[in-house]
Amino acid sequence: KARIFYLRAKGGEPLVLVQTDLLAGSEILHAALSQRLAAVTEIAPQNLVLTANHTHAAPGQYFGNDFYNKHASNAAGFDPRWFNVLAQRLEGAILLARGQLRPAKLAVGQTDIWQQTRNRSLPAYLNNHEVIDQDASSARVFKAINPTLTLVRIDLQDADGEYRPRGAFSSFSIHGTGIGSDTGFYHADVWAYIANELAWRVQQQYGLTEKPIHGAFEATHGDVAPNVKPGQLGFAEARRVGSNIGAQAFALFRQLDGQLHDRVQLHSALREVDVLQQPQIGTIT
Repeated sequence: KARIFYLRAKGGEPLVLVQTDLLAGSEILHAALSQRLAAVTEIAPQNLVLTANHTHAAPGQYFGNDFYNKHASNAAGFDPRWFNVLAQRLEGAILLARGQLRPAKLAVGQTDIWQQTRNRSLPAYLNNHEVIDQDASSARVFKAINPTLTLVRIDLQDADGEYRPRGAFSSFSIHGTGIGSDTGFYHADVWAYIANELAWRVQQQYGLTEKPIHGAFEATHGDVAPNVKPGQLGFAEARRVGSNIGAQAFALFRQLDGQLHDRVQLHSALREVDVLQQPQIGTIT
């Protein structure tokens, strides 16, 4: 699946966020989409955000990177046919969203989620130069994570003039590895449950005729893994963890009821970094 969020402030440039059920973004896919859209829209490349939920059970072979094309799919290599289908479908979805613009109100919030993720490589984490506390106890794996979920809620104006919840996008740090690699299915892993749990609850809570769109994507995941029960990788555990995260995301969604507003400032930027020759942005190395 792909979910498109097309935002445009009054008098400003559009910002388009594309959430995909894929392993990662792709520089060449972003370039191809930007080129396609430049011919028919006002979307600038730096205003096109291509995100992924980092499920390890997604199709590959669309990267401009030989490492990913070799190791991130069932067969090695770049597949131009699949790449073109992917670019075409995403372009179509973006244009569809662009053609359905309505007045909107937004709200942004954050919450910390604990006990649903763990650090799967604590020794490597303790080797980071900024980590002063060298506690290597078993409980540390549940603390050596990024717990923050960030959510943007979007309400749209209906024909009767009322604003109702229609969507949200969120970022969270968790690898899409709750289901074992022995399955042959393409799937969104824990992310499917994160996305749908919030959407189903919003539909019920607010009495909506349609399920809203929730695009959940990967933040800074590092070695953050789902906190599944040992030896129980599978759909049941992925659902348990994902639904728990989705329920807490829904609680945050509800907290934003009184914070919606129709005047927002949208900013975006695009920076390319050579991580081999100059691996630094400001104080971050």
